[in-house]
Amino acid sequence: MRFTSKKSGIELAGTLSLPANPVAGVILITGNGPQDRNQLYMGHQTFLVLADYLTRQNIAVLRYDDRGVGQSQGLFDSATSYDFADDASSAIDFLKAQPELDGRLVGIIGHSEGGLIAPIVATQNANVDFITLLAGPSRSGQFISENQIKKILASNGLSNNTASKGSLIRKSLNQTIIQYADLPVADLKQKLKEVYQTEWHRLDVISQKQLQRLGGGSLPEHRLKTLVSDWYKVFLLHQPVDYLSKLTIPALALYGDKDVQISVEDHADLMEQALMLSGVNRSKVVVLPNHNHMFQRSKTGAMTEYQHIEETLSLLTLSTVSDWIHDLE
Repeated sequence: MRFTSKKSGIELAGTLSLPANPVAGVILITGNGPQDRNQLYMGHQTFLVLADYLTRQNIAVLRYDDRGVGQSQGLFDSATSYDFADDASSAIDFLKAQPELDGRLVGIIGHSEGGLIAPIVATQNANVDFITLLAGPSRSGQFISENQIKKILASNGLSNNTASKGSLIRKSLNQTIIQYADLPVADLKQKLKEVYQTEWHRLDVISQKQLQRLGGGSLPEHRLKTLVSDWYKVFLLHQPVDYLSKLTIPALALYGDKDVQISVEDHADLMEQALMLSGVNRSKVVVLPNHNHMFQRSKTGAMTEYQHIEETLSLLTLSTVSDWIHDLE
């Protein structure tokens, strides 16, 4: 099936899984990067598994290819999280209009960046009745990128000292992007290269050798492309709390305690505070033990584990989401 993103006019393609007697409906919003409707990542089709489970629990599911991906029109690289929010808002309207869902609750499940986008949509579109955030951020993109890299480096066996220094390099790059955001792309790229090299040469030899194991030492073109993109500039400055605290609908926020990308210690408490400010008593934060960012049962949470874990989504994750939605009826 296809629907049109109203603001841009882009046609998006997806799959609507519709049980015989749906009790509710959801759209799925993917995480960071160009994703197809199944959110294929490291060999796992997270959204295919999620949609199949929820449909069997009598919850209708609409999942769709990101703009510029699969069968959807548009350009992914020039879009920001706010553009993806416009797409999701149109997906909600499309789902709400299905006659089988007349009088039923319709909501959003967003993973990672999708958990950033969902509150934006929910505060702007009255058709959203609830949201579920899987590893949804509560802090700014600048905070996320600087703290995430520290945890990722440490989870890959680098010393805490080196991981902290890697985070400081990221911080310098982020500050440069914010300060010189209006420069032409070529000039901003050159400035970022210069800043990176300055910070690199400040490192001790041991830290340099450790970081080189993971590709450190220079800024490759694909990395520069992301850093100078409109998406990254928006991501750095976006404050999720501004939207989370204004919610007037129930929200469920799930975190895995082994997550090194959106960690419990960095995000769960602030998420809970923001949801309390919203004043919706059915909102809650749940931390799942021994789960990683992809909501697989995990030993370390390291990103290198994702593809080696047979499980795509844990049954605990699936049942927690489904049960909460059913309790809203």
